[in-house]
Amino acid sequence: MKTVRLGDVVEIQLGKMLSPKSKSGLRPKPYLRNANVQWNRFDLADVFQMDFDIREEQKFLLKRGDVLVCEGGEPGRAAVWTGEIEPCLYQKALHRLRPLDGAVDPQFLVYRLRLGADRGEFLEDQTQTTIAHLPAVRLANLKVKLPSIREQRLLSARLDHQLVAAEGARTHSLQRLNTAAALRTSAYETAFGQRTPFSVIHDAASSPVDWSWYDLTDLARLESGHTPSRRRAEWWGGNIPWIALPDIRRLDGQIAMSTAETTNAEGIANSSARVLPTDTVVMSRTASVGFLTRMGRPMATSQDFVNWVCGPDLDPEFLMHLLIRSRDEIRALSSGAIHKTVYFPTVKAFRVCVPRIEEQRRIAAELRERLAAIDAMEASIRAEREAIEALPAALLRRAFRDLAA
Repeated sequence: MKTVRLGDVVEIQLGKMLSPKSKSGLRPKPYLRNANVQWNRFDLADVFQMDFDIREEQKFLLKRGDVLVCEGGEPGRAAVWTGEIEPCLYQKALHRLRPLDGAVDPQFLVYRLRLGADRGEFLEDQTQTTIAHLPAVRLANLKVKLPSIREQRLLSARLDHQLVAAEGARTHSLQRLNTAAALRTSAYETAFGQRTPFSVIHDAASSPVDWSWYDLTDLARLESGHTPSRRRAEWWGGNIPWIALPDIRRLDGQIAMSTAETTNAEGIANSSARVLPTDTVVMSRTASVGFLTRMGRPMATSQDFVNWVCGPDLDPEFLMHLLIRSRDEIRALSSGAIHKTVYFPTVKAFRVCVPRIEEQRRIAAELRERLAAIDAMEASIRAEREAIEALPAALLRRAFRDLAA
């Protein structure tokens, strides 16, 4: 097996710059852009046309067996052209690699480029402007270990089969995640029925038997949050957890025990922030609207949240799940051109439909059990997905390692 310089076994041609539309003698032709080239495949759902003259058509026309390599975006991403659209050309964001004299199998070359990208092999060869670029001269200088053409094709065929199986596993894993999401929706529908137990309209829909509508502020004390001054470092890093937007997606539907940042008694005393008691229900009201958590210990929050300290007739766990069940309706109440926000006058108008406290606790306990099982299922699937996502790179490394052995 010999090691070759890539530019010695392929012809490398960068694509065409966009031409002014006013030039005469140009003819529109379909062409490929960076976005059309994915790893080992082409996305042809959105193919543009560009004007080419006859000389350009000859220079930039794709032939079956050409390898297109992304010059920018994700430098090195590549796929073999098999004539899906004829004639078809390509623009400047792509390098065309055309094998010379049958020395290199196009599919083998794509897999070699993907291996290089996975290993970070192209990083030192990229130039940096606003985005990374892979110049043709540096691509040409890439060193490639080249076995016989027969061995190249055997390796490519074996990887084809293995990567198709890996993609099938990835698809199946995604389907399982969708199933888990459907089970979560079903759990909430079982707990609350088909009704949405939330409104801002005083004449809300009639309630089921033994359920009643209330202003939420009649059942729980509404509290806001605040941020101690960032200019005072001594007010940060204490023993009071402080819930901020970066925490809330991780905490959604969970009991909050820790946060990324903490404040201290001095920070609380010198701001409008307040330490709220255990079991306070917390909802994000800006940017990431409608995520819910429940304090597992006394904490404070930023101004991006509204908080409810429940009275004796409202179970905090039940309220958290009621608001999660009503998330779509809550988000529909947000407004703002850039960042969506649910403003305090709207929050004060929240109405909820609830049963008696004993029934609230029963529903919350059943939901807790069902959601814990779903959480465990999703955690298992995500761990499996991480392994599956790492599989293509592992298969490539093993295939090329075995080839060199």
